Amino acid sequence: MSAYEPFHQRDLTRFAYYFAVIGVAIAVLGIFVSVFAAFHFHGVDALNMRIDKLGDYLNSPMAFLFNISLLLCGGFFALAMSVLIRQKFNVSTNILAVFGIITGVGLVVAGLYPFNELHPHQIGEMIYVIGSILVFGMLLFNFCRCRTLCGPVTGALSFCGLVAGIWLMLHVSSVDLDYHPCDRFYCALYPVMWLHSFMAILVALSMGSTVLRLGLTREITMPEL
Repeated sequence: MSAYEPFHQRDLTRFAYYFAVIGVAIAVLGIFVSVFAAFHFHGVDALNMRIDKLGDYLNSPMAFLFNISLLLCGGFFALAMSVLIRQKFNVSTNILAVFGIITGVGLVVAGLYPFNELHPHQIGEMIYVIGSILVFGMLLFNFCRCRTLCGPVTGALSFCGLVAGIWLMLHVSSVDLDYHPCDRFYCALYPVMWLHSFMAILVALSMGSTVLRLGLTREITMPEL
């Protein structure tokens, strides 16, 4: 082995950290631009529609940006979690990273098949929601055991996201994997979808920064699962 090889491998790992985290941040920025455009056109009434309708090519002017941002965000987030697994911190971190990869794959599928292709889009949506529930739950587990992976702010966001994610899953039809339509005038389903999405975005950014911090400082003070 060359004397410079360990340093070369460390540089590649550091590049992967920065590349993944910056990629997630840029993709999230694209999602926020699409959301801002929705509120600009519809005002607060945007909360009464499905957030994934922002990817509807027939009705949303920012559909392309939203869908490509979903795809990139999921891909870069899965990459960041893969790099986290490669560091082999402990079993708990590896499980969290696997759940994160599942969530990222769901986002990629949802972005690849937009709202216009509802059935494959819903499959990606379900993978994403289930993966996010697992991530939120694992973060809360780590919050109770060790604050290195999940601090108070991330814990609070994870709790809100977990409740919203479970609430969404309770309203999914087992026939077509779509959400049950509301029978009453006010439908809480869509605002909860927005809440879950924002919690997932904020937690993804928090996890990205945590991956970067752990990878660059090599904190290994976390207890084993």
